[in-house]
Amino acid sequence: MPIVWNDKARAQLPPRTRDAVPAFKHGKRETIWAAIKKGLALRGKYDPIDGTFVKGRNQTTPELAKLMEACEAIARADDPPALGDLDVAAAFYVLVNKVAHNQPRALLLATLPVGSVFHVYVRAQSFGVTPSYVNWNDPFKLVAAPADYHPVDLEWRAILLAQTDEVRAECKQIARDFWPSAHLGQKTTIAWAFFEEKAWSDEVCNAWLEKGVQRHVPLNAMVSDFEIAKKIIADKSSSWNYMPLIERFGDEMLPVLIEMAEQNRRFHE
Repeated sequence: MPIVWNDKARAQLPPRTRDAVPAFKHGKRETIWAAIKKGLALRGKYDPIDGTFVKGRNQTTPELAKLMEACEAIARADDPPALGDLDVAAAFYVLVNKVAHNQPRALLLATLPVGSVFHVYVRAQSFGVTPSYVNWNDPFKLVAAPADYHPVDLEWRAILLAQTDEVRAECKQIARDFWPSAHLGQKTTIAWAFFEEKAWSDEVCNAWLEKGVQRHVPLNAMVSDFEIAKKIIADKSSSWNYMPLIERFGDEMLPVLIEMAEQNRRFHE
């Protein structure tokens, strides 16, 4: 009996074509910069610029301290920055994201070509920022990404699907060049954005199986190898959206899902 797809089921599938995502529109640079500046404004006795770019500089390496200093100059400027230097833009991205969440990406998309923004994003994830949240007694400092730091940004699939073939190809080459040195979070973002590269997706799925599957990482929608897929859904920490597996593997996947549900009824009723 063939599988019949309705609109509700198809809504659970990730986009794969340009027509399936909204047309790309960047925001207004000046408006985004004003929102960032608002996040960096004084909060009583706390100065977010000092706490984000200044006080933590003596607690990191000289190279990273220089990047923080360059970011401070940007943060104190009245006008939106050009963000033409890759490392400075990447450092600014992760630091400002602590006080104005998601605004740095919006600013970059309104300032630079999409290929350059993708390059900044991937580079930015090579950095980490500690502590995780604002702490008046512990200023932010820029550090090399810790071994267990694996941020994943799923928005890049839709952003890049909306681009021309030429821009998408440019970003894929950036990803290909970066792949050998990328950590798991960067590889997951790349594999999710370039879902047609099955070798990337399966490498990422195997790596998450080894590390420990997390529900927010959509491995069910990434995996292309049937045996790897069975290992993923056997892990109760994996996503409970099985529609992408049925779309990819068809009838072959149904008995696997039924058996899994019977064995783990408590989790999949």
